[in-house]
Amino acid sequence: MLEVKAETRSLEEYVSVAEEALTLSSAVADEVLKSATEWTFRNRVLAGLARKIYLTFQCLLEDARKGRQETFHHLKTLIECFIYWRWVGQDDTDKRARLLWAKGLHEKAKYFKEQPYYQGDEQLHENWEGAFRSAVEGMDQEWRAFKKKKIREFAKEGGAKDFHRIYKYACEPAHVSDLFEHTPNLTEQLTLEVTRFSESKAHVALYNGVYIICIMLEEISKQTGPRSIYERVTEIKNGPLFRF
Repeated sequence: MLEVKAETRSLEEYVSVAEEALTLSSAVADEVLKSATEWTFRNRVLAGLARKIYLTFQCLLEDARKGRQETFHHLKTLIECFIYWRWVGQDDTDKRARLLWAKGLHEKAKYFKEQPYYQGDEQLHENWEGAFRSAVEGMDQEWRAFKKKKIREFAKEGGAKDFHRIYKYACEPAHVSDLFEHTPNLTEQLTLEVTRFSESKAHVALYNGVYIICIMLEEISKQTGPRSIYERVTEIKNGPLFRF
């Protein structure tokens, strides 16, 4: 899968194709705006997820250029949003989009409620909780089932089952399992520079990030055009950088 073998090609090659992917993303966004005839709630949520993915990918690329393993934090965000993007996109109605939207409102309401600074602001709490209640109105059963799901279930239901593996892979160094890499041994001089594993991890994160962006661009441009972008993205995705 995509967790391995990225380093058979140079980091610079992936940086170059990532930069092209950003340019192609802007072109595809322009086509979507031109061709959109109806901005349903579903389409708005899909656009919001795509925007978050694009901006996260920009950050991933910037850290990858510097050989920073913090790229994995960005990859975790990117792949999670991609899984949700696929999941919402599989439903032609607004239902899945509403449930995901409600999840965001619920988490924001919970955040403000738990912060001491906002404890006395009852109007703020009511605004967010009221927005959440409106989002799930008439969907109580669906919400109860939704909030119990794990990310792997969303991946499976969205036709992105294999990408859950990338999500788990990205989560691993986002916690403290890489502490040993940052801890100096007895013979090392203390330094605040990146670790010796850092560039390797940046390499793998960028590899996965570019591939995911290409999948999105391929799926969107197939529907919206232009044909030249679809063909170029397909060429990149199926080309030697991702063929093993």
